[in-house]
Amino acid sequence: MPDILQNLNSAQREAVTTTEGFIRVIAGAGSGKTRALSHRFAFLVNELGILPGVYIVDIDMDSPAMLKGIQKGDILVRAGTQQINSAADYMNVLRNVHVENSIDIVVRRASVNAYEEMHFMIQPVKQNEG
Repeated sequence: MPDILQNLNSAQREAVTTTEGFIRVIAGAGSGKTRALSHRFAFLVNELGILPGVYIVDIDMDSPAMLKGIQKGDILVRAGTQQINSAADYMNVLRNVHVENSIDIVVRRASVNAYEEMHFMIQPVKQNEG
């Protein structure tokens, strides 16, 4: 049994190791939901080789990212100096970038035999308020 599964109860172990379809974790306060989900993330990365990062599943045709070359299927792993593990991480970076500054976006893109790391300099666009 992988170390990541030790010290989990049977329900938590099932939530961590289920790899087909969706899982739903419903339990009371203090029952280990966050522990199970964080162990699940580690299990998917360490045991199944799923790369950490934000998977780009769609992109606006006129977005600055798309115009620079970021594509559907890329995995966003870093923005500036910040490691990106969630959409919230990425949004926090964008909120703190001044419009006049560019930001280095790092993605992993699948190639024939591996993932290639690619860098894109993106100029944020000020959103219209209204």
